[in-house]
Amino acid sequence: MLTKDGREIPIDDSAAPIRTDAGDIQGFVLVFRDVSERRQREKEQQRLLAILEETTDFVSIADAQGRTLYLNRAARNMLGLDEAEAQLDYSIPQGHPPEMARKMMEEVLPTAARTGIWSGETVLLHRDGRRIPVHQVVIAHKGNGGQVEYYSTIARDLTELKQSQAKERLAAKILESISEGIIVTDTNDIIVSTNPAFTAITGYSEEEAVGKRPSQLLSPDIDPARIENMWAVLRQTGQWRGELVSRRKNGEVYYEELSISAVKDESGVVTHYVGVQKDITERKKLEKQIQFMAYHDALTGLPNRIFFTDRLKQAIAAAKRNGQRLAVLFLDLDRFKFINDTLGHSIGDTLLKQAADRLAQCVRESDTVSRLGGDEFIILLYPIDGPAGAAQAAEKILAAFADPFELEGKAYTLSPSIGISLFPDDGDQVDRLIRHADTAMYQAKEKRNAYQFFRAGMNALTAERPTLENDLRRG
Repeated sequence: MLTKDGREIPIDDSAAPIRTDAGDIQGFVLVFRDVSERRQREKEQQRLLAILEETTDFVSIADAQGRTLYLNRAARNMLGLDEAEAQLDYSIPQGHPPEMARKMMEEVLPTAARTGIWSGETVLLHRDGRRIPVHQVVIAHKGNGGQVEYYSTIARDLTELKQSQAKERLAAKILESISEGIIVTDTNDIIVSTNPAFTAITGYSEEEAVGKRPSQLLSPDIDPARIENMWAVLRQTGQWRGELVSRRKNGEVYYEELSISAVKDESGVVTHYVGVQKDITERKKLEKQIQFMAYHDALTGLPNRIFFTDRLKQAIAAAKRNGQRLAVLFLDLDRFKFINDTLGHSIGDTLLKQAADRLAQCVRESDTVSRLGGDEFIILLYPIDGPAGAAQAAEKILAAFADPFELEGKAYTLSPSIGISLFPDDGDQVDRLIRHADTAMYQAKEKRNAYQFFRAGMNALTAERPTLENDLRRG
């Protein structure tokens, strides 16, 4: 029907004849009823059913006597039923082993009817006899008179979660609440619905989110090209999965794993998109921590030998291209072994950390200080102004170690012995530069608290020592 102001509204109409006493039709009575609200409710129901069909959780609806009215796709799969069988005369007891069926009818449903909800672990029965452990929530829906009209159930398969302790911890979190946030948008990418987990993750209530685009709320700085690519994949395949850096309502940045699926109506036309988001910030932090540990010394936090050799390799390549020079300083702490053996490893570890801090303060941001192990450190100076620049850096280190180390009210003196090799003078390969700096360090150690440049002929003096390059390869 078209209203006076031009609006179209859906209606139901009916007509009845008006007859005279003689039975002749004199006219008609037309009755029109606005069904806009009913149509809206039907659309909401269709949208909800579409979402329920896409969820991986078991969802069912049963009447007050336990007869099944609806099973979603996940529920039909868990029970081993096809869609046609699910629409036949099926009841709650049939979906459980005998002992659990009795519990459902004698305990679970009565408890839900009395308190409104029941939650706990149950067992479903597949048609092939397999028992499926699930966490199940049963909600009783009552009419105005207080009588139960129907029960709705949601259940999650716990089979895999029970296979390991880690999965049990994950199961416990899932049992407390569904942690994934859900965002439903229309085909124009406008949010029409969210769930409580979305609010918990982002800080935005559903009222604040509805009517806006997800990118407006969560990813205002995202590259528009990536948004366009995401929509291109969605339109082509109906699905998109990826990781995003998003922002909560309070401004905090977090990482999320987002999976988006298209929801289609009966005719195959896309009506909505459902996004499932998972906060993976802690996982990202752990990945960064693991990566850091792989390339850094656990005690001092300095780069380790793997990091150093890679950095030196890059510096050599850059120095060759640019016609520059670099220096490798191999450093050993005099008397450290005596202090460590007599005062204990705790004191020794603390001194190593303080020594690492002093070394880091002696170099530029472009340089690299690394701990190889024990009391041995190695430093890359790049770029460097030849021997003079390397000598200046070594003297700065000696001066930094001139002051005693304070620990638990006592002063400890440590001095470094430093060996120096230069590129390209002493070699143009990683192993050769490190070996020559190591060799020069042992010459400096004869004087203690000194530095020594590598010179040809030094190798003969240290020929009996195991080469560091073998240790580096093993490390």
